[in-house]
Amino acid sequence: MEQKVAFIDKLVKNSFAAVCPGVSYGIVFNGTVVSQKAHGLRDKEKNLPMHPETLVSVGSTTKAFTSLGLGLLVDQGKITFDEVVSSILPGFEMPDKFQTERMTIRDMLLHRTGMPDHGYDNAYIYQGYPLGRRELVYRHHFMPAASDLRDFWAYNNIMYATAGYLAGQVSASPSWEDYTQRKILDPLSMRSTYFTYDAAKAHEYSLEYDTTGHPLEEPLYRALEPTGPCGSIWSNVPDYMKWIQMHLDEGKVRATGKRLADYGTLLQCHMPQETMVFSDCSSLLGRSFCSLGYGLAWMTYGFNGHLEVTHGGNTLGHTTQVHLYPDAKAGMVFFGNKYGVNQYLSTMARIALLVLTDQMPVAFFDTDNGAESLDVLVDALVKTQAHAMEHRDSTRPTSASANRFPEHCTRTHAPSHALSQYTGAYSNPFYLTLNVTMRDGGLYGTLSGIHGPIKHCDYNTFVFNTTTRVSEQNIAIPLTFSAYGNDIDSFYAALNPGVATQFTKPGYVARGPGHTQYLPAHGHAAPITLAEGGHGAHKENTQRLMVTGIVTPIVSTLVALVILVVLIMKRTGGGYQRMPGAVNDGYLRADA
Repeated sequence: MEQKVAFIDKLVKNSFAAVCPGVSYGIVFNGTVVSQKAHGLRDKEKNLPMHPETLVSVGSTTKAFTSLGLGLLVDQGKITFDEVVSSILPGFEMPDKFQTERMTIRDMLLHRTGMPDHGYDNAYIYQGYPLGRRELVYRHHFMPAASDLRDFWAYNNIMYATAGYLAGQVSASPSWEDYTQRKILDPLSMRSTYFTYDAAKAHEYSLEYDTTGHPLEEPLYRALEPTGPCGSIWSNVPDYMKWIQMHLDEGKVRATGKRLADYGTLLQCHMPQETMVFSDCSSLLGRSFCSLGYGLAWMTYGFNGHLEVTHGGNTLGHTTQVHLYPDAKAGMVFFGNKYGVNQYLSTMARIALLVLTDQMPVAFFDTDNGAESLDVLVDALVKTQAHAMEHRDSTRPTSASANRFPEHCTRTHAPSHALSQYTGAYSNPFYLTLNVTMRDGGLYGTLSGIHGPIKHCDYNTFVFNTTTRVSEQNIAIPLTFSAYGNDIDSFYAALNPGVATQFTKPGYVARGPGHTQYLPAHGHAAPITLAEGGHGAHKENTQRLMVTGIVTPIVSTLVALVILVVLIMKRTGGGYQRMPGAVNDGYLRADA
């Protein structure tokens, strides 16, 4: 075992520097912690070393604490995973009545609620949400849905914030944090695990570095706290060893022998229940690798004949990978203090499994040929991570350079109004306010944690070229402005893949479902029609954008039909019969 552990550490030591400033990791095998190591720096400027005890923000691996916390309530008989959320949280709504009446706790934990993808790529919108977690939970129905309930898997952090809030309410705890501390962290003696940056910074912690290697500003370390149950925990290697051992020991606490969770509940968390969008089979390290599906905050794969239960975590400048191999009685955590190095950390974890289970004999690497092969393996590790980052950037749907227009921006037609008429405060019940001002002769926008120039694309379509609080994150958000009379009073923003969200100025008059806004003069684009959607007085704010053909003929036809009915009634002596399928016309109701 000593030789195996030494080889794993040598591989980490020889490869990490090309990937991130510092790394720490721990490995459990056959019920024993066989390695806890760290390399590199937690603070480059001060030249402070990384240690296994150094705290890092663990990102989305927090979700497993949230799902297990709900599982403990299932064990107590207080809820079931298949209980409808709106039956537990009074007044809780989804964008659609069907979703509200049927969405369960399991649906939230499996990312199949019908809400759009709300992972890291658009987390910049609600980081540091100013109204707090309860408002985040109860306002999210103002976001447009992307699909029907259970249509497909879409990673959504807000649903996990909702799940944690629900756990706090059901347990009659002051908060999710309090409940998780008492029911999970304390029984596991995870005494170096915290829920906020302010608590963590009182101890040894690592700075967070963006993809360019620059440290983040301190306020960013608090960014995920409003959505805490999805990713706010800070921890270290020794504490995560206790967490991993509990999972491998089928719900028992190693130090006390007491049961924390029923094994059946733990299995529900681990087993695949929903197909992920990237489910497929491939080859990894020359071994078979198949995605099996998503569990309750865990992803499952088949790797070289082993069941792999895993999840990654990304905050603004830290990366975490947790891997469980129940059949091999192995588990490990790898932390890196740079955003997005998941591929490197997960590949290291899988190599560690192969070494521990004698599927990668380490004795070979001590030979002359083996030393050369070790260099090749190190090089492959570094290139695998570089390739993963390139692929991520090229496939991110909203990614664009801060100064680059999307390809479809022709700028053929001038805006319909003077630029100064586009300025103002545009509001949305969930995303709050996007302020548009004039700066350096052009438009400039600020929304929560993002800001940047709003540049003209074509006619009333502009692009919000945002510079987020992470230097690597430059996102191009299309905005389509809408005129009502002589005023620009609203716009639609493509904040999430597949849906558009409406922002309005004070005094905005809702046009109602079916209203068509024509683009005057140029005739180069189809009109925009508002579709049904949303809840309550702000329904129009959550409607999806749909480009349709000219609908004026429909209006004309309706008028002609009314005239025809009147003529028929006169000819028949004014008699009236209700026509089958008659519709109550609410075409231009402002309250629709």
